[in-house]
Amino acid sequence: MPVIKALSLKVMAGEVVCVIGPNGAGKSTLVKSVMGLLKIFNGKIALAGRDITRLAAEKHIDAGVGYVPQVSNVFGSLTVRENLFLSCRGRNVSDATEKVLAMFPELKEKLALTAGSLSGGERQMLAFARCLIVEPRLLLLDEPTAALSPLLVGSIFDRIAEIAARGTAILLVEQNALRALTISHRVYALAGGTNAIEGTAAEMLANPDLKQIYLGGRGR
Repeated sequence: MPVIKALSLKVMAGEVVCVIGPNGAGKSTLVKSVMGLLKIFNGKIALAGRDITRLAAEKHIDAGVGYVPQVSNVFGSLTVRENLFLSCRGRNVSDATEKVLAMFPELKEKLALTAGSLSGGERQMLAFARCLIVEPRLLLLDEPTAALSPLLVGSIFDRIAEIAARGTAILLVEQNALRALTISHRVYALAGGTNAIEGTAAEMLANPDLKQIYLGGRGR
């Protein structure tokens, strides 16, 4: 049985769009489908006017799609520098790494360390840096603050807002939905694989009934 049945959404440049909903609503399935990791039986996915519905997952990066999964998002046995170098994909290594390190200065002192030795927050920053080094048009984020401390959660959300402000479109699935909506422009609430509600984040936060239904708990 299809997890996503009838769903329509869009993300504009410079916009953070948050997807919320109960367990099994299809949130992570949606993100993986956009990245080409799951088979799409019907419908269409377009990026800047280009149909990428049947594009192989490994081709999505060159097409302009970046993806930060919740787990396995860095190469733990490689150094921070090696993780970044591997992501350059033909770009000038020095220029590309300099740009992302300017966004994540915490990593500058960690370049010689293995990614597996980093803290949870540092690994997540490295995952973001690896993804952003190719300057994607669209960034897909699946639970980027999972298992992080409250202090680090705030830092990650600040970085997400910064990335969007630079013009990147961001599709965000996040268990901390209430906090995520404070940096989001629009929100889609999923139920049963369909758009149950859509609107601005401000509208969702201002409606006590919707907050109780969709923001009272956490989960995928």
